[in-house]
Amino acid sequence: MGSILIFSLTTLYLQTVVIPLYLVTPLVVVAILVGLKFMPRDELEMKASNTSPWDIPVRILIGTSFILLLTGIAPYIGPRLTGLLTTIPLYVTILSVFAHRDHGFAAAVHVLRGLLYGLFAFMGFFLVLSLLIENTSLGVSFGLAILTALSVQGMSLLVLRKLHSN
Repeated sequence: MGSILIFSLTTLYLQTVVIPLYLVTPLVVVAILVGLKFMPRDELEMKASNTSPWDIPVRILIGTSFILLLTGIAPYIGPRLTGLLTTIPLYVTILSVFAHRDHGFAAAVHVLRGLLYGLFAFMGFFLVLSLLIENTSLGVSFGLAILTALSVQGMSLLVLRKLHSN
């Protein structure tokens, strides 16, 4: 509940300000690294899953409902607030709640740590997109942003494998 409150307050604040790219990029990197530093280091214990046949359909229903709600209210709240609200980590909330329910605390922590590593690719995608979208075509901008995200995600995977092999 606290994380949703902080997300909401941050979204309200970001609705009113524009932070230059040269400032926000290093701040995001530092925020991700701080998040990784303070994540618990519990070992994942494999145990039998408690999933029901309705597990995946419920996840899909929750995620789709949020998307439909956001799409429905977008004309009323405007493009900036809609864009800020789409970054709510709904998918990771769903994944971590179900991981916690089915496999325990450590599984939820692993989902959240994976999200933090994935945020480097997310940041790389939007950094490249913001630098190129006004100066090149949409295809080139999105193509290079996707290539950047995939490259950064690949490097994150290599780092994770190296960390877990030691």
